[in-house]
Amino acid sequence: MQKLPKVELHVHLERALRFQVARRIDADFTPQRYVRELAGLPTMPRPDQYTARRCAALGLLQSEEALRLAVKDLVQQLAEDGVIYAEIRLAPFLHTREGLSPENVVRVVVNSLDRAYHDTHIETRLILCTVQTAPEIQSETVAQLTERFWGIRVAGFGLMEDPCRAVRNSDALWSVKTHFSAFAWLTERGIPRVVDAEETVGVERLWEMVTLYVPRRIGHALPCMDDADLQLLLRFRRTHLELCPARDVQLGLIGDLREHPLEGLYRAGHLVSVSTDGRVTTPTTLSETYAALQERCDWRREEFLACNIMALESSFAPPELKAQLRKRLYQAYGVHDPRKKRRRRR
Repeated sequence: MQKLPKVELHVHLERALRFQVARRIDADFTPQRYVRELAGLPTMPRPDQYTARRCAALGLLQSEEALRLAVKDLVQQLAEDGVIYAEIRLAPFLHTREGLSPENVVRVVVNSLDRAYHDTHIETRLILCTVQTAPEIQSETVAQLTERFWGIRVAGFGLMEDPCRAVRNSDALWSVKTHFSAFAWLTERGIPRVVDAEETVGVERLWEMVTLYVPRRIGHALPCMDDADLQLLLRFRRTHLELCPARDVQLGLIGDLREHPLEGLYRAGHLVSVSTDGRVTTPTTLSETYAALQERCDWRREEFLACNIMALESSFAPPELKAQLRKRLYQAYGVHDPRKKRRRRR
């Protein structure tokens, strides 16, 4: 599985801090402290455990050097895992506690991704995110940064849960309308948008997000399983669903991988993909997740290729890059590109 090329659409920078990086940022980090504060456990049903690790990781990434180290190591992890294209979520305002400006955060990460590409030739793009509880002005600022850096390693805009909140029923803490102006402004400019549903978002709130924001993709799309009409709408719109099975099992949202809705959504014709969310906070890789799907859900190369092609086509990569990566995927899986067959018939 490790050798197969993969596309990952949902991974957070701060949730992939390996020990050697944490130690370089903070020399006081011991292996014991790392396990206690940062490393995710195989099962973490208590929200405060998971939230504490995300918050601790963010606390380390508050300087330019820390961001550079984290980016370099994450891209190296992707290379080791056989990932050929990844979209990394970055919430700029979460890295400004010690004086960095949001623009500076984005610029440092963009430049670091450029350098990492020269070292690894792994294609990466950023999804600049605002958090659900952010004020309107903050979301609008992130939207403006997205436009400013769009095409320069920035591929789109996203809305994500506040990683430092352990609240599971957070509907009262934020309003969908707060972020409408940012989404509308980007929609007018043709800039892609994605929203994270997460377990804090119920079906009613997800309906609001889908209706007002019209996202191209939804991360952590488990809430849609509670509403058949919503599933129908998402399938009709060809809205891509980013799923992170290992995380869902880790947090107790799904009892066992065999129960995960990924299989059912795939067979029903939804656009779906498999991601890690965070390679340390959730201790997994795509190769390990694929192996688990192969063992427990009887997935084969056909399903993995299909999910990777769906991920690539739903990515925010430019068309010419998609064409190059599509060719690599089909060649690696030993399958002819069906698009070429259709062109020949014409």
